Amino acid sequence: MGELVYKCKTHASAVERDVLRAFIEFSLSLRDTLTIYTDRLECRDWIVAYEDMDESVLMYTTFLFMPSYWLRVKAHGRIYQFCLKPSKFWTEGVLPFPFTRERLVLLCFPWLSTAIRWVVAAAFAY
Repeated sequence: MGELVYKCKTHASAVERDVLRAFIEFSLSLRDTLTIYTDRLECRDWIVAYEDMDESVLMYTTFLFMPSYWLRVKAHGRIYQFCLKPSKFWTEGVLPFPFTRERLVLLCFPWLSTAIRWVVAAAFAY
């Protein structure tokens, strides 16, 4: 058994398709604790050993001026997605499994983003 490396609350989903789930779908997803060990990831009854991972990507974006992180892991013919809160572990920590980092540009609500930018610009201009 591996040693505990990190533990955090998450919204998680497991799907068979290769797309990042939208915010609305994540609001209905599993809420539990993601536990990272030196040899595996665990979230409720999902256990993913690092040697079974086909790919892992740590994605970063900002939404409404707040940073957000997603960890997407492909293993066992499924795609596990974890929505993560900002933490130094994700930005500065060394994860115990191979992964790539991606900057994610969300265009889920372009009208909302545009409206917020106009309001902020108007507030600064006033």
